[in-house]
Amino acid sequence: MRAVKRLWVLIWKPYNQWYSVIMKKCLSTQLTFFFKFVYSTMWFPICGFMVVSIATDMAAKPESGLQQLAVFLVIVPFYAFWRYSKIKVVQVDEQYLYISNYLTKDRIPIQNVARVRRSLGLQDRLTVIELQRTSRFGSRIVFMPPPMFLFWRRHPIEEELKGLVNSAKSSGS
Repeated sequence: MRAVKRLWVLIWKPYNQWYSVIMKKCLSTQLTFFFKFVYSTMWFPICGFMVVSIATDMAAKPESGLQQLAVFLVIVPFYAFWRYSKIKVVQVDEQYLYISNYLTKDRIPIQNVARVRRSLGLQDRLTVIELQRTSRFGSRIVFMPPPMFLFWRRHPIEEELKGLVNSAKSSGS
């Protein structure tokens, strides 16, 4: 019995791990961690330092007109945090989406996807997956696909995901 278990571990387990790794395709950019945790929070100290230096200049010269710049610099870090802290890592196979926020993971059937669209913004082009039923991460999953330099065209990953959703819904119905 022990030999059979050892044989199973040697043959089946590596094959099963290899098969699951090969079949999943990562749709998110490799920079997801950077944008989610570093880029979204680095603006707080940068803009905070700039606001403090503007405040000291305004104390010396109250008529300098730097109030608008200070308000802008207060808004920038909150916008960056709001925009990028919600992005997830998204992987896909023929049946499921695998979503992760680096702390928890969820597996969502592709039939649960209602719509795939891109969000507004030219420089980052986030992709939004809207779900029919709410998942652990809500009814909207936001991820950043790998960068594409032809920003006026549709991203191929967005088209591929739409194709997977359409084929899963047509075969499931």
